Amino acid sequence: MAWALLGVRKGSEWHKDSAHIKPLQIVAVGVAAIFVFVLMLIAIVNWVV
Repeated sequence: MAWALLGVRKGSEWHKDSAHIKPLQIVAVGVAAIFVFVLMLIAIVNWVV
């Protein structure tokens, strides 16, 4: 499913996967990605300092 969001799959495969993706799943992946990004930034800052 994540590959379909990134657009890495074939066109027909992407259409098949996108038909099953719910908006809540997209929001959940977005929130998780932001959370991981912030944690990575905090870790990098702590490592540099």
